[in-house]
Amino acid sequence: MLCRQTSRRILLTGISARLRLADKHTPFRRVLARSNMAARSLPPEIGRFSHVWWVSSTLWLVGFFVLGGLGIGLPALIASGVIENVSLTKVIAVAATVVSGLQTFLRCDSRADRLHVAYRYLRTAEFHFMHEENYPVSDLVNAYERGEQLIESAFAPSELADESQPPKTSS
Repeated sequence: MLCRQTSRRILLTGISARLRLADKHTPFRRVLARSNMAARSLPPEIGRFSHVWWVSSTLWLVGFFVLGGLGIGLPALIASGVIENVSLTKVIAVAATVVSGLQTFLRCDSRADRLHVAYRYLRTAEFHFMHEENYPVSDLVNAYERGEQLIESAFAPSELADESQPPKTSS
């Protein structure tokens, strides 16, 4: 918890310092060519997190489809009887088992989904920050933290014990 508070303080300090610096040395607001909306410059830290979350979401989704394709293709190859070599068939069967275990263990689909939802939270906050004059930096940081919590929950064990209740016995 202390680490999260410290990182939030550093992020807020860095963002507000960059905004003050941008306000002193460059035009803080610029008029967009296509509309009358004013846009503020986005802190580079937030843009970097947004990009990393999008790339990570895409890679987990690709991993989901690759493992799924292998999980279907390898057993189908074994069942078709195309391979007559028994030792090669055993190797492919072991590979199919490993792929099936990786699908269950990694949960690529839920991780990709949570990373994408976190990315959408941050992108929505970025849009509001850049195009609404009164959208505070703290709301942008809150959207980042909300996305970070989603990502942490994607990598946590699926069923956590409820700490308020003692463990149940089978008596």
